[in-house]
Amino acid sequence: MSDERDPDSGGTDLTERQRLEAHGFRPRKRFGQNFLVDPRIPELTVARASWQPADTVLEIGPGSGALTAALLSAGHDVRAIERDRDLVPLLLERFRAEREAGRFGVREGDALEADWTADLPLDRRPWIAGNLPYSITTPLLLRAFSYRDVFAGAVFMLQREYGDRLLAAPGSKTYGSITVWTRAHAEVRSVLKVGRSSFWPRPGVESIVVELAFPETPPFPGDRAVLERVVRASFSQRRKTLTNAMASGLGREKAWVLDVLKHAEVEPEVRAETLGLAEFARITESALAHDL
Repeated sequence: MSDERDPDSGGTDLTERQRLEAHGFRPRKRFGQNFLVDPRIPELTVARASWQPADTVLEIGPGSGALTAALLSAGHDVRAIERDRDLVPLLLERFRAEREAGRFGVREGDALEADWTADLPLDRRPWIAGNLPYSITTPLLLRAFSYRDVFAGAVFMLQREYGDRLLAAPGSKTYGSITVWTRAHAEVRSVLKVGRSSFWPRPGVESIVVELAFPETPPFPGDRAVLERVVRASFSQRRKTLTNAMASGLGREKAWVLDVLKHAEVEPEVRAETLGLAEFARITESALAHDL
């Protein structure tokens, strides 16, 4: 690792906040920046994730490099995409030795638009990691799913409430369309819960680190476009029965929906939040057979 010390602290390593302030950097609300300043969190994340030492990691929004440093220390090569142009020189300076050794690279860009596979070795499926800004969590999550055939999985820090939705079981209040859509792409597990005091500035919500593993055989191998339509329609009106919600959401007659559900072996009076991926897969297959 690059040896960066605070000259006024008797040789003590700079904290993440000190490093940012030394470069005159302040968090920017327009980027939704909350910097991870508790060194235990990246260390625990790397230790508990399913990464192997030889795995390359694409980091979305590395910030000052808290997670980056832990990844590099654990033997991972890191490629990063950072939207804030003022953070790129900080990262290049901090990890100069790793960059010169070919183990680290960063490019300025918007992760919602950039090619995530650029500059990545693809002889072995790499991983994705990042502390996702709360305001664009869903678009970034969906972008990750679009790359599921390239990457082995993703480890994301999310708002606790959002993470609970991804981890929810059928029948719970937090179970919804994003839960089903996530399960269609990934195997999800909780890695670590993170308190507000771990960030600068301190956010108004708790956070959670979740792992989304992308198995080579996808959890849902069918038509994802049709699955998306079915799931969206089913959850469009949570208080209605599945029959009424699907009829309204898909613009079809109830008789058509009843026939679809009958062939899918799903009770028509249930509500969407009680069904798992297996039931939605059968409904999707039946809907296709009925010319959806």
